[in-house]
Amino acid sequence: MRPVNKGPHPSDVGGRPIVFSKYQDANPHLRNRIGYYCSYCEIEFKYGLAVEHVVPKNPHTGNPALQLAWDNFLLACPYCNSCKGKTAIDVAGYFWPDRDNTLRAFSYDGSGIVRPLPNLQPLEIALAQSTINLFGLNRSKTTRPKASRRDERYRFREIAWRTAVEARADIERNDSEHLRKWITRHSVSIGSFSIWMTVFKDDVDMKRRLIEAFIGTASNCFDAQCNPISRLGGRI
Repeated sequence: MRPVNKGPHPSDVGGRPIVFSKYQDANPHLRNRIGYYCSYCEIEFKYGLAVEHVVPKNPHTGNPALQLAWDNFLLACPYCNSCKGKTAIDVAGYFWPDRDNTLRAFSYDGSGIVRPLPNLQPLEIALAQSTINLFGLNRSKTTRPKASRRDERYRFREIAWRTAVEARADIERNDSEHLRKWITRHSVSIGSFSIWMTVFKDDVDMKRRLIEAFIGTASNCFDAQCNPISRLGGRI
């Protein structure tokens, strides 16, 4: 899960905070800040991304007072949004991409299933698994509920993994600046930042390019070698 920095509440040309009349008004500002990617599954969605309330706006399971709060906004695809639904949220019970270095919490491979990283502390594993469950990131063809047969996020991650592995092999065969630029542009076009960072974990140059190319990636979550580090103020 890509750690993001969506910045402070947007301002108008005069420097005055923009007043949102409805939460949907924040959508273009979020897309400009963190791209057309779901904040949770990381898949690129040209259409269908919605403003997602970290703490639900539902009066029974959330806090309606946070309905228009910038700090409570992220972007979510229809599948992650549907999985979370109106679940009552204790923010401290999950990892969040705008608050934690979520790249240090989750494991990615060719299966398309997201898992907690195995070297985490017990509490961190529990938080990572709760986050995975909340957004259904461990769904596969065999585990999807019957009502969600169209949920193929796992398949998009499989495709992203194969594409990244092939790109790494291309570099190993015939490395060039042109190829690295092309791979970077291609990665941005399909999303799944964490998969690209995993596949290129031993290539500092490619990791730096990925961090810079994916708009809104929290650069303070990485050291000089582009390895993920604890986020200031976060829990991981």
